[in-house]
Amino acid sequence: MPVRDVLVLLNSPNRNAKVERALQKTREALETALDQVGNALDTGRADEFKRILSIALNLSRAKGAYEGLCEGQRLHEFESRIKRNTRLWYLMNRIRQFPEATGQGKDRKLCEHMDGWIARLVALRTVAQKDMPLPMESWGTTSWVEALEKSPSAVSKYISEARNKVLSKDYTFLLAWKKIGKSPPGGSKRTVNHRDLHLDKLYDRGEPKPPR
Repeated sequence: MPVRDVLVLLNSPNRNAKVERALQKTREALETALDQVGNALDTGRADEFKRILSIALNLSRAKGAYEGLCEGQRLHEFESRIKRNTRLWYLMNRIRQFPEATGQGKDRKLCEHMDGWIARLVALRTVAQKDMPLPMESWGTTSWVEALEKSPSAVSKYISEARNKVLSKDYTFLLAWKKIGKSPPGGSKRTVNHRDLHLDKLYDRGEPKPPR
């Protein structure tokens, strides 16, 4: 196993018992090898090598924590931008949760669902007009179905862009990050794949499947 892979594993959050055992064995093997090299070169060199290894591991851990915080902040800002756009937030949630209801020839069904959401929110009277998932003003209507009839290209393009955003690496990583973050401290780390995130059905026939 390359030393770089060892460092990555050592810095992985919520490592489970199996991974911990593998890391411990790998570290013991490294220290044994350093003992042999150090003893062959000169007395006392083995301890020096172990000290260098310890410093490298500590630096790697600090670097991993820093990069993790930076990535977490970036994903938080990415999610915040989506949530500030109420129209996009509702649309992306629908696409992610019911991927089989999206895609070629299904825009009308999706528009009907968005109109249904607007009707429910109006009936509740708890959501301000600015927070409604209304169609874009440039489409010239407050109904998604009417907008699709009047400006089919513009509406379909917007839906397609929202779908692409759901399939983006950032959005997939955000969902995986949030799910893994729910793992109990010290317990087994949750595993994540596209099927768990309901993204596998978003890939049309002929498009490459995501790696499992």
